[in-house]
Amino acid sequence: MAIATALLAILFAFSPLLTSPASADPPDEGGTDKLWKTLEESSRGYYEIKDKLEKSRARQGELNGQIAESQTKVDELSAKVDVIAEQAYVDGPVMELSAAMDSKSFTQLMERMVFLDQLNWQNGKVLGELKTSKAELDRQKEEVDAEIAEEERQEQELLETKQEAERALAEVGGAPSGGYSSGGLPAASPGPGGGGGCTEDDPTTSGCLTPNTLHALYEAKEVGFTRYVACHRAASYGEHPKGRACDFAAAQGGFEGAATGDDRLYGNRLAGWFVENAETLGVLYVIWYKQIWMPGTGWRSYSGGGDPSSAHTNHVHLSME
Repeated sequence: MAIATALLAILFAFSPLLTSPASADPPDEGGTDKLWKTLEESSRGYYEIKDKLEKSRARQGELNGQIAESQTKVDELSAKVDVIAEQAYVDGPVMELSAAMDSKSFTQLMERMVFLDQLNWQNGKVLGELKTSKAELDRQKEEVDAEIAEEERQEQELLETKQEAERALAEVGGAPSGGYSSGGLPAASPGPGGGGGCTEDDPTTSGCLTPNTLHALYEAKEVGFTRYVACHRAASYGEHPKGRACDFAAAQGGFEGAATGDDRLYGNRLAGWFVENAETLGVLYVIWYKQIWMPGTGWRSYSGGGDPSSAHTNHVHLSME
């Protein structure tokens, strides 16, 4: 993967597609500082909570397996204890003493006394193991109950995060929409993950990108999305100044009017591909042609403004973790 990334970096550096086309000015995407901040926080929060929820469910699965093993052990020990109790009831201490006293010699007496002592020790050991196993089983069940309670709390947080995103989207539309499909393009390769700083040179501008955003850019190019792209730019809000966003022009000539025909299809497939690989790449949200996708809400209607840039009808906007 490192070799492929390096080759793509070279291709980017020498690609004529990176020479500024006639309409290369970064688009004014509209929206407000509050809107973009809410979208970012909601999407990021959704991924964080979902990750915790998945780990909690995995832990619950492990505990359920341990409980099954512990229950089997308790059942086996309980059966042994039942046999011990039944034998003790039949024989009783008097019978044990009688058997010992019936010895024909002192040596035989001592052997029988030692045997009875060992038998009592073994029986006591079984009882102790049963007590310990039952305590472990109870502890595991309590831990499962705690995991279930934690999962319920996380599910509620996911719901609240989704509702927060929906409230923000209501300002720019927010109704459920159909979304887009890549048409069966190859899947993306996992990147380095989110959280990195703006440390990598942006091959589309003179700015910088996070390692994860740069990886997504290369992955998109590798599956055929080679038209003009502009990523880092100065702004007072949003992900562009943080190196976590890119705008992919739909037209060969850059950021032009509302896309139609092949340009529209190009944008449809690109937006669909990013969404289909959202978890693999670490996508926060995608905006294209009056629709926006977020991990907690899916595709929703979006009316950022009347011009092609604000309505995102001339470019696909990608924001990354």
